Amino acid sequence: MSFMIDVICDPESVHVWERTSSQVSEIGEGAINGKEFLFYAEQEGKRGICFGRKEGELLSHLFCEARKREKKIPILYFLNCYGADLKEKTAALDSYANVFKEFVACGEDQMQIAVIVGNCVGGSAYLAAMCDIILFSEPDGNLCLTGPKIVQSFMGENCRKEELGGVEIHSANGTIAHTFCGSRDCAEKLDILLSAYYQIDQPEKAPAYQLENSIVPMSNKAYDIHRIIDGLIDSGTWLETAPGYAPNLVTGFARIGGMNVGIFANQPQALAGTIDCDASEKGERFLKNCKKLRLPLLVISDVPSFMPGIEQERNGIEIKGAGLLKAMIRLDTVKLTLILHKSFGGAYIVMNSVRLGADRVYAWPGSTIGIMGEGMARALSKNPNSWNENMGLSAEENLNNKSLSGIIFPEETRYTLISDFRNLKNRKN
Repeated sequence: MSFMIDVICDPESVHVWERTSSQVSEIGEGAINGKEFLFYAEQEGKRGICFGRKEGELLSHLFCEARKREKKIPILYFLNCYGADLKEKTAALDSYANVFKEFVACGEDQMQIAVIVGNCVGGSAYLAAMCDIILFSEPDGNLCLTGPKIVQSFMGENCRKEELGGVEIHSANGTIAHTFCGSRDCAEKLDILLSAYYQIDQPEKAPAYQLENSIVPMSNKAYDIHRIIDGLIDSGTWLETAPGYAPNLVTGFARIGGMNVGIFANQPQALAGTIDCDASEKGERFLKNCKKLRLPLLVISDVPSFMPGIEQERNGIEIKGAGLLKAMIRLDTVKLTLILHKSFGGAYIVMNSVRLGADRVYAWPGSTIGIMGEGMARALSKNPNSWNENMGLSAEENLNNKSLSGIIFPEETRYTLISDFRNLKNRKN
């Protein structure tokens, strides 16, 4: 037998409570670097695992144990399953239905992580998709509702399984948060997520480089926001979520001054950093995970607007933008915002403004904040050469209006953020 759980966990920490009679699925508890979790695991590398009553009973036992615990701990699912057992017919489907119902009954504050170690098809694909975070094995993972043979039969489409549920497909559509190559990489990424959940701080590390005015990009030039992130966070602690999906919004986990935080940032290199439907959905999901992880949040804002246009309206930008807005409001941890160059309109609000509930909002000198930027203002004006300056105010004017907590220079930004995260965290606790 080969269970990834036996490889990635601390020695002696794995306690298997029960296995199916076929010995291909098991439940229990384990730990990575002392951080505990419950698990359901299917054999890695095993072909032909199907889901039936026995697997459903295992998961029911696991959920029952999770609900009994006075303090919630994460549940991890290591999935390698071809879906419902055809021999069991409707009974297998009913087992899935019971699992889905009990999954939800664990509560919205229960952290649940899927680790795709092989095939994950049919009802098991839905089980994975119901989880908060999906980790995906690059060489072996496959996540789809139906396999190539059924697709060919029903739709007349010839395809390989990689075209249905491979890493490229799900990286592009945002289904998977992180990929991993091998058990060591999987363990390292799970360790980061569990450290965030348990709020285990680490010794502070210096950033990759010091932010200074000389390396700060010009406000009217596209630049890579990772450059700013690397100058703020502890070096080597960045774990980006869904980097291949909605690249105009960058989200991920990191440490600042040894403290675990979520990062939520506009990316000027993609769509000029505007927020579109895909970015709204990506951001909403990330903020919900930050709430479950109880993570402080750093918002880095350099945003001209929500994305206008016919396509965005057809795709429901108002509904999706509103979902992002609600998720930002409902995140009740410490929330800091840094405005780099500009922040306009509804996008300024949703990027964690003072009135929306930010604990602190800082801006770099020379930033402009307001209803709309110069380009949009001129498009609306009868005189294209004029711009109503009241639509966009300087950082200094916004400080006077109490829309900002302060104006800080790039070289003092990291120190200011670390100090605020520490002080505000202690105050809220």
